[in-house]
Amino acid sequence: MLKSGLRGITGFLQLRKRSHSRQTISSSREIGLTDYELETINKLPFFGKNGTNAPKRFSNTKRQEYLNEKLPAVKSLFGEDSRYPGFINHSLPSRMPIPFEAARGTDEEIVSNRLSVTKLLTKSWCELRHAYDVYAKIPKFEGRPIIKGREEHQKLEDETHSLAEEQRAFEKDFEVVIPDDEFHKLADSWFASLVKMVNLFTDGEAREVLCHGYLNKEEGNLVEGPLIGDENVLVSGIIDHLLLKLRDVPVSNNVLPLRLENTVISKNCEDIALVFEQLKKAESLHTKFEVMISDVKTRFMRKIPNQQSVLKASKLQVMYYRYFMEVLGQNSHETYEKLLTNAQRRGFDVNRFIDPAKVLSMMATDDMIRADMYRLKNGDSLGFTPFDNSELSISESAVYDMSDYHDKITDARVIHRYSDFFEPWTKPVTLKYLAARLSQMYHHLAPFLSDKLMIEYYYNGDNFHNIIFEFDSEILKEHSSDSAKFWFGKRGIEPIDRNLKNFVTFCKYCDYEPVCSWKKGGTDMCKELGTDLTKTQKS
Repeated sequence: MLKSGLRGITGFLQLRKRSHSRQTISSSREIGLTDYELETINKLPFFGKNGTNAPKRFSNTKRQEYLNEKLPAVKSLFGEDSRYPGFINHSLPSRMPIPFEAARGTDEEIVSNRLSVTKLLTKSWCELRHAYDVYAKIPKFEGRPIIKGREEHQKLEDETHSLAEEQRAFEKDFEVVIPDDEFHKLADSWFASLVKMVNLFTDGEAREVLCHGYLNKEEGNLVEGPLIGDENVLVSGIIDHLLLKLRDVPVSNNVLPLRLENTVISKNCEDIALVFEQLKKAESLHTKFEVMISDVKTRFMRKIPNQQSVLKASKLQVMYYRYFMEVLGQNSHETYEKLLTNAQRRGFDVNRFIDPAKVLSMMATDDMIRADMYRLKNGDSLGFTPFDNSELSISESAVYDMSDYHDKITDARVIHRYSDFFEPWTKPVTLKYLAARLSQMYHHLAPFLSDKLMIEYYYNGDNFHNIIFEFDSEILKEHSSDSAKFWFGKRGIEPIDRNLKNFVTFCKYCDYEPVCSWKKGGTDMCKELGTDLTKTQKS
């Protein structure tokens, strides 16, 4: 029986490639495969519905649809190269806006004056590819490596922090709708970063922590002091991993977090002000402890990248994070204003009330702001002058009021924990409050920052290799200046060098390879050189 199936296996494979499963089964019966043999073959991982073949074909189809949309869009913008008909021009036409203007979305109010750290790394691969993508304005295709990498990052975060789990548990049974719009997502991310940085001093590590800086588009330099004028562009970043370690211990390939538990600050404290007092008393400990900044890279094979530009960009990425954390920690009053500017550049009103349901969700996630909520409710000061002296630009009739929660909430657990807040508040909870506490936390963390930085490489959940290197402010300033020139139109696009190694290493994996005039010209140049060398050898 099996022998007859083996005789027809070649035909079966060919038919399966050309048709869907029903057609395949029908055709395979014609070549003599029994139901048992069909079932056996379909259970094989590379033939089954859940095997790698089906997702791969689906992915390729989706990717082709993506390319069919993106390539013509870029071609229509850049035009064809007159020397190579059908190939996209590799120079930016004079009629085109500068890259920074082109990167803006349809809603300029939200995305104006904003970049990310990864967007500054224009030469991590090929700047021409980066430029094409900027002008295409089509979201990056998310293949399996990107999706798997995001899942790996989320897994690492969940293993380190219980914030998401505790928040989900509360929200699951909560009787009031908790808003999840972009404004409240920002509030949530600020709160989470605050909690994570505090927990760094008890648990020894923190993941997915926000940082940001500003790039002056006129001078092309990173801004250190207060923000003056509108020429400063917001550059946002998310730090993958912060690790607390002993400063005098030599750094090896494997850095383990140092758990201090209650040594420096009180774990599970319900008053963030008390935590800050404890951190202030522990400032001298920065000579004993240090915080390393690290970035996590997930790989589709157990090997680090061999492209030097990729490795250099990865190091620069962590250097930006290190620089931003240092600047954010220099002056808490200036950082408070920078955080408010951050929110405003995203199109948010810093005086807008954070929904009471979201506030209760935050407290359920971590109680460290509980005492502050009493302070706001009762109209007491936080002890942070810029916030305490600030005025809210709100309607006279607008009142932060949780009184109706007496009628909305019937869960005895929630009533027991939070009924004290179910009344009108003297001061509302806004982004200004979160900016106040977050700016103070950056200030307390800054003295512990290490000049040693790290890149962690993961494959299938295994941290198989780390690269440890030193922070270099001069290299960073040189890079930020060069990147600023690209984004603000002070220089042209600088593609990779034209040589066979780069064509194989970079162009081979580029979406634009079939229509890139830069690569086409380089290939022709190499062919002509080869022909000339052959003629020279013969003569």
